[in-house]
Amino acid sequence: MLPSPIKRPHQHSLGKPVGQISIGNFDDSQLQKGVDLHKSGQFAEAKSIYEELLTVNPERFEVLHLLGTLEAQIGNFLKSISLLKKATHINPNQWDTHSNLGNALIETNEFEQAIDSYDKSIKLNPNNANDYCHRGFALYRKNKFSEALDSIENALKIRPNYVLALLHFGNTQLSLGKNTDAIQTFKNAIACEPNNPVCHMSCGTALLADSKLIDALSSIDHAILLKDDYAEAHLSKGDVLVALGRKQDAQESYRRSIELNHKRVEAHFNLGVTLADCNQQDAAIVSLETALTLDPQFAEAHAAIGIIKGASKQYELACAKLTEAIKIKPDDCSFYLNRGNILAELRRFDESLADYDKAIELKSDYYFAFSNKGHVLLTFLFRPEAALTYFDIALALKPDFVSALINRAEACNRLWKLEEALECFLRALEIDPNAPFIIGKCLHYKMKICQWDNLNEGFSIYESMLHNNIPASVPFESLNFTDNPELHLKSAKLNLVEKYPSIHILGEIPKRQAHGRVRIGYYSADLYYHPVSIWLAEQLENHDKTRVELYAFCLKSVQDPMRDRLQAGFDHWIDVQGMSDLEITKLSRELEIDIAIDLNGHTADGRTGIFAARAAPIQLNYMGFPG
Repeated sequence: MLPSPIKRPHQHSLGKPVGQISIGNFDDSQLQKGVDLHKSGQFAEAKSIYEELLTVNPERFEVLHLLGTLEAQIGNFLKSISLLKKATHINPNQWDTHSNLGNALIETNEFEQAIDSYDKSIKLNPNNANDYCHRGFALYRKNKFSEALDSIENALKIRPNYVLALLHFGNTQLSLGKNTDAIQTFKNAIACEPNNPVCHMSCGTALLADSKLIDALSSIDHAILLKDDYAEAHLSKGDVLVALGRKQDAQESYRRSIELNHKRVEAHFNLGVTLADCNQQDAAIVSLETALTLDPQFAEAHAAIGIIKGASKQYELACAKLTEAIKIKPDDCSFYLNRGNILAELRRFDESLADYDKAIELKSDYYFAFSNKGHVLLTFLFRPEAALTYFDIALALKPDFVSALINRAEACNRLWKLEEALECFLRALEIDPNAPFIIGKCLHYKMKICQWDNLNEGFSIYESMLHNNIPASVPFESLNFTDNPELHLKSAKLNLVEKYPSIHILGEIPKRQAHGRVRIGYYSADLYYHPVSIWLAEQLENHDKTRVELYAFCLKSVQDPMRDRLQAGFDHWIDVQGMSDLEITKLSRELEIDIAIDLNGHTADGRTGIFAARAAPIQLNYMGFPG
């Protein structure tokens, strides 16, 4: 499940701390000259004077204050903090020194210390709206949203039309989910400064959060009209366009944002996720890697790369990236969910279940995690009764969750609760008529319990869906609905496109030197007393072993006398039940299998993914239904 395009909480820049650069009257004409230069913006000349004065008296409070303020104004925040801290120790009763120190600490993300500095300033001067506003911003960055609102509200009591305070107030309301209140706050800011692009952009962000997408787009476009080079507005516009389903247009907005501010991490991330949604995986990885170059601790970017790698069957890489995301941000339930999915593909089922449990621990109503845990229990561990419990929890949390309904139906089928299975499939069909394979499942189960009403109508819909290239059933079940071999073929092809597209990550199989006997691999989950094996045993015994070398790839291990007979007929018996499809493909290539024979086809326990990545130069299907 790929993360949606996101932005970190919107942060309005406080600008460089200006503070108070005048402290009473100066008897020292040299100091006064420095202050005059400082006020006129001649910072280098003023700095030179201040530094010279400090060589004479390193403990002179007013010079420490002025130089500390100047250093902050020119972006030397660490030096500013050092000077201003020294000044406050010499004279703790000057409010503007504490205020300027708070501003510099905010710029270095030292929010707790900044709050402490503002508290001291406010105690000395309780009527300074700036300090309440900036203190609120620091509390906001510490996720103390209710306290932040109180602080900013104090600023607005002193200065009701203080736009920066209104902007921070609105952002904090958004963080508390008070979208309607935030919209009104931003509209109040627009009323105060109608030509301020930040006000319009912020209002658009709130409208987006409230799902008022057309209004959001209009507000952000207004911001861009006022300031075309406003990188943040182009980023927000991309988010709105994604929500509107206009992902190609969104990409252009993200690229424009990056063009204006290449260091904006979220723009690279959102572009990467949107490219991935448009199946441009290579370009997506480039954008996400750029985001990580700018911020190696951006957990969501690690997770997004992991999900993309997982989708292309690069499971080990995917698992590593999601593990990295978890290390950075161990309280994000979605990271555990996605790693659990990858671990299931790697057939590391105990670890997979543990990740789903962790996701549920972090988010007790996380219906995806309940459903996915049930899927692993059902599909891989063959525990339908236990699985059913988890599907029921998922559906109690989200009754219209189609995936859980389909999984629950499959669990009911394993438990021979066929009427319940059909009921789940019909409910899923009602919610999403175009869900892959669902119409076929409904028809199949109606036939299993001899429920013949509207069956011909269902067959017509089924055939129409196939003609329109909609995967309407799994291939084997198509035999129940039509005798048309062209539709059987179409069903199989659509199934492959939907579930098993060709995988090229292992590259082409290189041309090999002849190694004597032809190596033939048989891949089957039915290497026990089963119709396939009853046929296969005699055929194996009739192979000319001087010409062929036989490999069994056992996809499901069942011990019985037929297995013993089969094992004697093979040169090599390899139990691969615990391996992923891609691992089996890689093993086949390492063993230099010349001909890979899929004995399952589109039947129960088949592993078509092995052949999607090409296990051998020659691949063929036999016995198991090929479609």
